[in-house]
Amino acid sequence: MRWPKRISRVGAGTGLGLLLVGVAAWVSLRGSGNRSALVPVIAHEEELSESFRQRLRAAREAIEDPATDVVAMRRLARLFHANRYYAEARACYDLLAATNPGLNAQDLYFAADIAVNTGDLARAREGLQAVVRLE
Repeated sequence: MRWPKRISRVGAGTGLGLLLVGVAAWVSLRGSGNRSALVPVIAHEEELSESFRQRLRAAREAIEDPATDVVAMRRLARLFHANRYYAEARACYDLLAATNPGLNAQDLYFAADIAVNTGDLARAREGLQAVVRLE
């Protein structure tokens, strides 16, 4: 099947844009060691409930402390995930994957759940297979 040229260009542009964002994030992670600048932000946070905004603020502030960075990033990822902010949660898990020791079995399982909820069944399968390999 041949896609119309407009769709192909949009897809190529989107793919290139995502690639550039990924490269910029990787360079930033390797160069500065400061991942807090890459912590995802929800659009229109001012419209969220005050209690949820307070929890987000506390979770983000904890990430700035290098001693609790990985633990705090996991907490933020799970906070996003529990409230159905899947893209933001996925971004947190991507940042965790770049740390040492990387993702644990629970992280991989939650990332697979996000993939299921966003319709990416191939990625969900890969994540669940990774969980089995770790166990």
